[in-house]
Amino acid sequence: MTETVPDYTASSIKILSDSEILEAFDWAKVGHLATQYNRDSDFIERCLQACARVGVNHSYFIGRYLEGDKTIPLHEGVNAAMVDILKEVRGK
Repeated sequence: MTETVPDYTASSIKILSDSEILEAFDWAKVGHLATQYNRDSDFIERCLQACARVGVNHSYFIGRYLEGDKTIPLHEGVNAAMVDILKEVRGK
């Protein structure tokens, strides 16, 4: 039995905008935020992972920690996930 592969043509290629790239690829978002806020990319990557683990939008981390908006309430779940990630990283 042969499987039919759809034709791949130039019309299959989609050029993403900068905002679409940042939304689609965490590695791009990490690099962008590290440059924009002059912060360590490993730190940003761990924090975004912590948000993802507990289902919190990345805007929480960006607002509270990168922009310094202390009016955003502390999210204990993100803090706990961050501790877990640090333990995993240090255990390697």
